[in-house]
Amino acid sequence: TSIIASDSAVVLNNQIYMLSNQGVATVSDTGVSVISRPIEDLIALITSAAFSFETNTFGVTYETDRSYLLFTVTDSSDTVPTQCFRYNTFVNAWTRWDMTKNCGIVNAGDDRLYLGPTNNDFIEQERKNFNRKDYADLEFELSIGLDAIGDNTIELSSVANAAVGDALVQTQFLTISQYNRLLRRLDIDISVGDTDYFSALGISSGANLRSAVNNLAVKLDADPGVNDTDYFASLGGGSAFADIQADFNIIVNKLNADSGVFFVDYAESNGTIEQETIITSKNNNNNIVGVNFNLPLVQGPVTLFKGINTDLIYAPMHMGDPSIKKHIREGTIMFQNNSFTNAQISYSSDLSPDFEAIDFDEAGKGDWGSFVYGNQNWGGEGNGTPLRTYIPRDKQRSRYVNTRFIHKNAREKYSIYGVSYTYRGISEKAYRD
Repeated sequence: TSIIASDSAVVLNNQIYMLSNQGVATVSDTGVSVISRPIEDLIALITSAAFSFETNTFGVTYETDRSYLLFTVTDSSDTVPTQCFRYNTFVNAWTRWDMTKNCGIVNAGDDRLYLGPTNNDFIEQERKNFNRKDYADLEFELSIGLDAIGDNTIELSSVANAAVGDALVQTQFLTISQYNRLLRRLDIDISVGDTDYFSALGISSGANLRSAVNNLAVKLDADPGVNDTDYFASLGGGSAFADIQADFNIIVNKLNADSGVFFVDYAESNGTIEQETIITSKNNNNNIVGVNFNLPLVQGPVTLFKGINTDLIYAPMHMGDPSIKKHIREGTIMFQNNSFTNAQISYSSDLSPDFEAIDFDEAGKGDWGSFVYGNQNWGGEGNGTPLRTYIPRDKQRSRYVNTRFIHKNAREKYSIYGVSYTYRGISEKAYRD
């Protein structure tokens, strides 16, 4: 056994993992073991080709993730690594990632994976919060314009990097609800002169919070029932969300101390709130995306999180006897929990090899305030209710079926326990002569 890509060799679990002329192998004091038998056809496409792959292949060891990462090319036109084969040392299973990277390392200081992309001058750091927010690819900083939000649509500064399944997240310091609640409370304050704060200054999705806070301060300065007349002069005037929240709290504190105001318990705005939605459609001509929820987003920065396309195909299921023709009418997928928005399940068979897809919705992420009461689980934990579907008619009569599961939404985690089928045997003669 000889190594054929020098940068593929790394140490993991006191063994050397490397790409060799026998495939991916481990080397220890006791000898050499080949571990790439399940993906031997994919490795052979690379190692047996006429093009050079040796200089565009490298390995990364990740001890705490129990994995060996082998980055390499896909075809003869590649000049950099364009795919990664991940080997899990606990379950001895391979996963293939579509990604283009030049280099990678696991930092011993924070135990995170760092990768060098080929299309920019930044180093990519692994997310490691151990929650659903880890399950996203690259992120891009975008912005929402004034009055750029319609019914389940958002106009962004750019949609070049957006795709269906990506997540839009806006981290708000001051929210529309907090601002409007203050206006409504001012309207019922018996000492305040004006009673049209909400009707005059109330805001909705797409508003500019900086202008809203300024307008409130100006109106308070002119209110005959309010003693202080320096509300606007007391503001800092910054345009960042944190600055706007600070100015809002200045107004609240001044109201609570104002001798001309009856209420002394106007509420401050503290902390942050994330507004999150999934992109369901995209219009490149006008930078508009469709989203699954109409959220109270405001003018300002918003972060786009790319979804990770996952495509899982189970080995053919023949129910114990691959020679008998069967009527397989139902399929069931069992999840650890169903706390994701939607996905797709497909079926194929030996007699009908093309996959026929079925789209379905699940419980969602527990995004309180964004769903019909009673239709989702609180907290995003979901439950273990399995998904039961009919097998498409063209796939039902067969010797075996293949099940495919596709999910691509960002910041969503799913875990599949397994699949089961409802069937009956029809004939020992599976095909016509």
